[in-house]
Amino acid sequence: MLWFLLISCLFILALAAILSYRTFVQHQLDQIKVPQNATAKFKKKLSYIKKRETSKHVMYIIIWGMGVLIFLLLMTITFFVTETNRTNEVDSLKTEVQNLKKEQKYLIEKTDYPIQGLGFADANWEGVLSGKDSKKIKETIEKTIAEKLTPYIGLPTILLFVDSPTQSVSISITVEETGENHERLKKTIEAFVKDLGTVKVISQIQFELVKSKQKQADALYTAIYIREKPGEAFTQVLDSDNKTKDNEKK
Repeated sequence: MLWFLLISCLFILALAAILSYRTFVQHQLDQIKVPQNATAKFKKKLSYIKKRETSKHVMYIIIWGMGVLIFLLLMTITFFVTETNRTNEVDSLKTEVQNLKKEQKYLIEKTDYPIQGLGFADANWEGVLSGKDSKKIKETIEKTIAEKLTPYIGLPTILLFVDSPTQSVSISITVEETGENHERLKKTIEAFVKDLGTVKVISQIQFELVKSKQKQADALYTAIYIREKPGEAFTQVLDSDNKTKDNEKK
């Protein structure tokens, strides 16, 4: 692609040079003034030169126009080839993503959340609440949780929210639906919430299963767990599945 751009630039410069040169020649001819005492032979010769140069102008304009057409044709072909390659790459990536999602679904269905937990209590949770490096610590914990949870629920988006007045942390987990068993996913989230029970600064955990992370408003499942005091067990205050069932009964 780089070589084509280089050739295109040289081609345009060549066309511009031809046009500039012919403009310069015409300007020079226009500057010639016929003396009053000029002979008929001189006038005839000057007229012949002007006609010849005018013919050259026409020829060079035709060449210039053909050059522009060739350039536009090459640009169109290059754009078409580039766009075709890009489309093929996008299709290939989509296929690869679908295959990865299938593999992810298989792994999720085969992987149980470990009984001993994933060691989230070892993170520097107190550092999230205060200190000059709190933002960096927060991002590190978000990344750690996402990496550790991925084998069990898929790749999640983790966000930590700090409530300064109460010195507590809320966790938001968003994950895309990949076709995994819904009930199994809920049990995994319950195990995760239980695992975080030993982290005293956490007061709320929210989980959302969405069709797409770009359209989070259309949540397929939402669960919220809270606790009033550190050390208490989390209580589930929202299960969108149960809410839906209650609405259907009504």
